[in-house]
Amino acid sequence: MRLEARPQQQPTRSWRRQRPRPESEPQRSLIEESLARHRAEREALPPVREEARRELAAVEEVLASRERTAAAAARIVPPPYLVAELGPRPGDRTEARAWDRGAGVIETYRRESGVSDPASAFAPEPDGGAAKARRRNAVGRTERVQRQLREVAVSREVRERSAEHRSHGLEL
Repeated sequence: MRLEARPQQQPTRSWRRQRPRPESEPQRSLIEESLARHRAEREALPPVREEARRELAAVEEVLASRERTAAAAARIVPPPYLVAELGPRPGDRTEARAWDRGAGVIETYRRESGVSDPASAFAPEPDGGAAKARRRNAVGRTERVQRQLREVAVSREVRERSAEHRSHGLEL
């Protein structure tokens, strides 16, 4: 049985159909008008002053300082909504770092979403699409931290039991 080579097919020229076509004169005119309007609007804006930049930097520093203070307070005396979501803050350093990350996620969500309910970390489901997405993201990140806390706790418990058994001359 003899195999014959098939003749090569010519490549299709569909790329020509996908190339953008040059704009027609009315389209070009609309684009130029739009660009001119945007340039004029930009030029009409007042220049950003150095003083405004310094004020913004100062405000951002104050907000960052408040966030650090709130995070430290939450580590010392966790609010009930954090304890409900993450449990008490662990003494183990690895677990404590995970707990701190979860607390940060929750506190950031609460601050950005205006949640003030002392009993609930996330409050009721919001109405808007973007607000729902922010809530879903925060809840998902918190659930990952919860999983990590459980996994670290189980690993620690297994290590402790293994050490206890070895001290008694037993193997697992």
